[in-house]
Amino acid sequence: MKRSMKKIGRVILALLVVLLLFVILFYFWGSASKRSEANEATLYFNENAKSKRANDTLRVMTYNIGYLSGMTNNLAVDRDKELFDTNQKRLQSLLKDLSPDVCCFQEIDFHSNRSYYVDQLGEISKELNYPFSSRVINWDKNYVPFPYWPISMQFGEILSGQAIASVYPIKQNESLLLQKGDYPFYYNAFYLDRLAQVNILNIGERELAIFNVHLEAWDARAREIQADQLIDLYNKYEKDYPILIVGDFNCTPIGAEKPYMLENTIEKILAIDGMKSVISDSLYLSDEKNYFTFNTIEPYIKIDYIFYNEKKIKMIDARVVKEAKDISDHFPLIAEIILLDQ
Repeated sequence: MKRSMKKIGRVILALLVVLLLFVILFYFWGSASKRSEANEATLYFNENAKSKRANDTLRVMTYNIGYLSGMTNNLAVDRDKELFDTNQKRLQSLLKDLSPDVCCFQEIDFHSNRSYYVDQLGEISKELNYPFSSRVINWDKNYVPFPYWPISMQFGEILSGQAIASVYPIKQNESLLLQKGDYPFYYNAFYLDRLAQVNILNIGERELAIFNVHLEAWDARAREIQADQLIDLYNKYEKDYPILIVGDFNCTPIGAEKPYMLENTIEKILAIDGMKSVISDSLYLSDEKNYFTFNTIEPYIKIDYIFYNEKKIKMIDARVVKEAKDISDHFPLIAEIILLDQ
């Protein structure tokens, strides 16, 4: 009896050792990147498209497209390729109708298992004839084990990030790594980086800097630190360029009736001298529901923004693009601006 118990104990111990080795190997393999450089920044030129001559007004859009998964984003549900193909066509149709000069995307996939390995930026640039585009990679993993269950619904291989498509030449594309959230090391090992994508565009004889950002989702303190990093970045560029700060900030405006979390992220950005939101505080507070950008089925908060400095940029018009419907779980935000003479 004792020998039998010892034998069972050895078998259990051996199985535990094998399981531990598997977990360790999976951790290092799954969290590894296939790229030699983290946060790779790349510029593209579409030789089949023509650049646009500079106009007085510039139409800029920011859109977290949620890798075209609609309201299924982050859910453990079966998504067939038809969903992504349909939403890709819907997005292309929307962009044709809106004709933005510059599109700033967040949560856009470049080569990911979850979206059937389609280069979503490449498809947008090709179908919409954007001659210039750029990308930065904030999520590059061999295997992301999320959603946790069932395993068959997990994201698997991920190559995703932020991108800009433009009718005007993109002179520079760089990325700034932002503060990570306060999570366990094993969580951060598989989690996406938070980046500010920095592009310099040639608008005729003038230049414009755009910071395309996707801030932390779950950690308010990390977002406040990220706001400080954006302010430092702004101070580096503001003497030489008019600047737009756009993207998914994952936090609500000052004075929101139902704030997402208690924090000063937006307050920090608006404390920059001359900085404004294209949807002003007074306009937003007069009709909050009209300016909610998340989610697209039952909108309840505004977390997407376009900020500009009124000393160098004049805002003409802006709105939340409700006709996008559920292409993503976010609505896009579009604005028309004029670069002021300096």
